Amino acid sequence: MTRFRLSSLAKDDLADIEGYVAENNPPAAERLIGSFFKRFHLLARNPEMGEARPDLGHELRIFSVGNYVIVFRHVVGGVEIARVISGYRDLRSLFEDT
Repeated sequence: MTRFRLSSLAKDDLADIEGYVAENNPPAAERLIGSFFKRFHLLARNPEMGEARPDLGHELRIFSVGNYVIVFRHVVGGVEIARVISGYRDLRSLFEDT
């Protein structure tokens, strides 16, 4: 069975995104978080999806969801979601120390 695992940073990212969006539109925040989880399941079943980004770290890939980017890697049995961040952020600077 394929699964996804959220890193602690990804959990924090999701909480921040949900809180930010919910300030103005709670239903939109709920829909956005739901769309992330649908993509997590999709990526777990298809870990080669998205764009390979070895410049960010060992075996990292990215997959866009609206204005956000899911950063993940293939692991035994599925994927690990490393981060969920705004696509406007400088990805390289976020992963310099990893």
